[in-house]
Amino acid sequence: MHLESYGDLLIKAVPDKEGAVNKGLLCGRGKFGFDCSVLGDKLFEPMVRKNGDLVEVDYHEAFVLVAKKAEALAAKYGRDAVAVAISDRYTNEEAYVMKKLADAIGAKTLCF
Repeated sequence: MHLESYGDLLIKAVPDKEGAVNKGLLCGRGKFGFDCSVLGDKLFEPMVRKNGDLVEVDYHEAFVLVAKKAEALAAKYGRDAVAVAISDRYTNEEAYVMKKLADAIGAKTLCF
């Protein structure tokens, strides 16, 4: 993907015509969602739903919640119901950490 700008303003996203993965095509978000960098509603902290409302929490609380939910899914539907998907562009160290996360939440599958 190539990004075009006017000064500091991102104005256009265009596909890489020689891209091996997408063969010159962009998904809808890539083609039309390039302005997300200037929108004011980006998340900067993890949020969880409490009593129907989204509230900011620290990362520890968010990870504990994810682990508990994953454990509950694995208990109800089996370990095959829980998977972790990562990009093949992760470094070895990042992939290792994600494998540790997958193990911690009971995910049997780590998808690349």
